[in-house]
Amino acid sequence: MMVGVEKEILILVSKIRCITESQVGKFFGTRKRYTRKPFKMYKGKELLKVVLGSELAIKLETGGYKVRRFYRNVKVDNLTYDLFVEYVDNYNDIKQILVDINLDENFNIFKYDKIEEKIEKSTIPFFEVPKILVVTKNNKDIKVPDKLDLDIDFVDINLSKLFNISFTFK
Repeated sequence: MMVGVEKEILILVSKIRCITESQVGKFFGTRKRYTRKPFKMYKGKELLKVVLGSELAIKLETGGYKVRRFYRNVKVDNLTYDLFVEYVDNYNDIKQILVDINLDENFNIFKYDKIEEKIEKSTIPFFEVPKILVVTKNNKDIKVPDKLDLDIDFVDINLSKLFNISFTFK
C-alpha cells in the first residue's frame, strides 16, 4: 500500500515540476518574444493630427479643465471631425467641443452649417450643441459668411491662443 501512495506522490511532484519549469522558462528564457504593438502607427498628416489632438488634451488638463471623454475621428451625420472632447470646466459644468484640424489649404466652412441637425444623427451622446474649434495653419484667410450663424473659433497649429477663446456656449 505504501508503494501505491509513493507512486502517486512522485507523479504529482513530477507534474508540478514540469509546470513550474515551463512557467520559469517563459519568464527567464533566452528565446526572443515578438509582441504585437497595441497602437496604430501613424504617418504624415495623420501623425500631425494625433500629436495636435494630444497636445490639445494636455493643454486643457493643465489649464484646469478635466477631460472626461476624448474621441478621435468622430462621425457626425456623414461628416468626420478629428476630435470630440467632453470636459469639466472650472465651474464644474460639463462642456463639449468638436475639433477639426485643417492642414490643407482648402477649407469648407459649410461643413459646420446646421450642426444642430447633424448632431442628432450621431452616435456620440451630445447633450447640447457643441462648440466648434478649428485648428488651421493660416486662420487669417478664412472668412465666415454673414448668412451662416456659426459658433466657430479658430486657433493656429501652435495652440498658442487656445485660452484666449472662451470655452462657453450660447
